[in-house]
Amino acid sequence: MGSQGRGEQSFNTDQDNGIILADYDHLANPKAVENYFERFTQKINTKLALCGFHECTGGIMAKELKWRKSFSQWQAAINDWLYEIDAEEVQSFTMFYDFRPIFGDYSLAEDTRSYIAKKAQKSLNLQQLLRKDAIRFRIPINALGRINLKGRNKRFNIKKAGLMQIVNMVRIHSIKHGIKEVNTVQRLDALKEMKVFHPRDAENAKTALHYLLYYRLNQNLSELAENHELTNELEVEQLTKEDKRKLREALQIANRMQQVMEISFNRNRVV
Repeated sequence: MGSQGRGEQSFNTDQDNGIILADYDHLANPKAVENYFERFTQKINTKLALCGFHECTGGIMAKELKWRKSFSQWQAAINDWLYEIDAEEVQSFTMFYDFRPIFGDYSLAEDTRSYIAKKAQKSLNLQQLLRKDAIRFRIPINALGRINLKGRNKRFNIKKAGLMQIVNMVRIHSIKHGIKEVNTVQRLDALKEMKVFHPRDAENAKTALHYLLYYRLNQNLSELAENHELTNELEVEQLTKEDKRKLREALQIANRMQQVMEISFNRNRVV
């Protein structure tokens, strides 16, 4: 789920996974099924951690009951999200919405995807909460196009101050128009095909996304080479003049997308 589900993760990633089980309440031994998959998912998460994929500090893992449900239970959870969602649960919803199946009966995932996409498209309250969340973190760029850097090391968090905004904005448009794609570039292509995005705007968003992903991967490679802890903190002063120009361009695109989303949020507010 999350960036792993979208195929946009970096080297600095932890586990974000879940499991969809076929309905089993009608079986003679439903408790035995629950016990089996509880042990099974615990082993999976433990072995993934041993492979270098750290356990999620937020508990977004299949071994947790919240992320281990049958098909019908997931439908009920989706309904709860849509009709009782608050700011705290927005992250859980967006994490799950970007899921990608990797093993098993894919029809369970496809049916779940169709269900959540149809329900979310109709939920105006959900979409407004997602808009509010999308404008929470501001792009660190001023009116003159200069990057606002804080601290002695001149760093900024490229995930929270660039990547996340583009991903969130594109997801919101995809939800509104019932698009089932998960990868951000594929979502942009679908939005362009539906004429929701002008071709120029879609290409600009893809360019910005690729720039930001590239610089984050480069930063992680440098940290690995120097045996440093992996972060999302980009050292801007270490970039070449051309890379700084591309970074500013990417942030300006993300900033324009966020400004448009803020207008949409204010237009749909209930005073």
